Amino acid sequence: MTAEGFRQGEYVIDPSSSSIDLSARHLFGPGGVRGSFTLRSGAVSIAEPATASHVRAVADATSFSSGSAARDRKVLSRAFLETGSHPDFTFADAWCDANGMWRLNGLLSGPRRPGAGRVHRDVGSGA
Repeated sequence: MTAEGFRQGEYVIDPSSSSIDLSARHLFGPGGVRGSFTLRSGAVSIAEPATASHVRAVADATSFSSGSAARDRKVLSRAFLETGSHPDFTFADAWCDANGMWRLNGLLSGPRRPGAGRVHRDVGSGA
């Protein structure tokens, strides 16, 4: 694997120009849920080979927003994120390349649950 499109090195993620957006499928039915979190801090290490790269991001769990107040209360509650006990969560990963997108497989801290995500560079914004 290569780190094509990314220069090797250590990078700090700028929270003011970054976002954590998610989508999830309902357990029943074809519908989905979209939401977002505020990024507190983050860093990316790009290495060669790409499998040696890694990322760490800290998000404000209390900032979760899906556009539905009832859903947000449920997600923020003990049923999911437990923001009373875990106001932040950290995502730390291992990298692999999949179809031109970087897929992050790692561990989401807070209430311990495995997580996965995809990352992309928005070329239009110069990010």
